[in-house]
Amino acid sequence: LYAAQLAAVHPDPAVRAEMRQKALDAAVKYYARLQARDGGWYYKVAKADEKISQPFQVGILMEGLIATHQLSGNATVARAITRGVDWLFGKK
Repeated sequence: LYAAQLAAVHPDPAVRAEMRQKALDAAVKYYARLQARDGGWYYKVAKADEKISQPFQVGILMEGLIATHQLSGNATVARAITRGVDWLFGKK
């Protein structure tokens, strides 16, 4: 989120370009890659047999993905956002 925000407002064009690329790399190469088939993001707890998720943290992640998509228009980021929103909406 912070990289995308810096890419949008930093006064130095070189820093804006660098932050845009860092935000896009993180969104595509890390967060979209780690997204589960159902659209969520999970982690394994040391003493549990199942993986869990923190929807509040996913919301913050989604805010960063949206900011990155607004800068780049990247289709992979857009798909991750859509899948994540569908997953969050389906949570009870």
